[in-house]
Amino acid sequence: MAQATKTNGFLKAAVADLQMASCFLTRLPVGWPKDPDGNWCQRPLADTVWSYPLVGVLLGLLLAPVLWLATSLGLPELATGILAVIALVLLTGALHEDGLADVADGFGGAFERERKLEIMKDSLIGSYGAVALVLITILKASLIGALSQKLDLQSLILSLVSVFALSRGTMPLLMLILPYARSSGLASSAQTPTRQRTALGLFLSLTIAFLLLGASPGGVVFLCVLATVALIGFIAKKQIGGITGDVLGTAVKLSETVALIALTGLAG
Repeated sequence: MAQATKTNGFLKAAVADLQMASCFLTRLPVGWPKDPDGNWCQRPLADTVWSYPLVGVLLGLLLAPVLWLATSLGLPELATGILAVIALVLLTGALHEDGLADVADGFGGAFERERKLEIMKDSLIGSYGAVALVLITILKASLIGALSQKLDLQSLILSLVSVFALSRGTMPLLMLILPYARSSGLASSAQTPTRQRTALGLFLSLTIAFLLLGASPGGVVFLCVLATVALIGFIAKKQIGGITGDVLGTAVKLSETVALIALTGLAG
């Protein structure tokens, strides 16, 4: 009985973590979890990072109907890619796109650290941000479209599930290794994840990639994503002394794009 109670408590905690992560990374109406007393859960978001790859899996699966419809209608590959990108933006509320635009504006629009952070906090999008959004969106749409022509529907869905899991499972590395560039903001309020939870997220994302893509392609894509996240972290440390929520969003978007480039190349 004690073992069953312990297992039940563990499962409830895991589901609560996944709910919190889904609320943070998507716009899915999963609802914020409550504790046993019926109060809203107050745990730091850093505790949920192990489940980020699972959120990526969910996003990939939710794109399946869109991809099925596009391929069933015989739409051109670019149209298929654009529809997939639109669906992903709606599912995530353009959270990561907003981060990419802010980072492009901040890093490209000033020399002083404080001025960069000020620009990144501004809700207006400048020329650097607009260009970055347009180029990345076009590139992602064209890559997904190209994959839709090279792969069958099932392989395409499994590839996107892997990409979304890897890009979200590796992002917490930046939260673990680098300091927060400002003391306030959504990212710093999430706190720093433990090594164990970060490692579990990495393990899950790598396992998902291996299972869905195969050991060799999965390993290649994982290393590409890891290198991209490391490069973004290096640049952010040089530019603003650490990370912000915008930097984390940028890591997700750019690692997704690099993963898609790698998969397109591997698909021949």
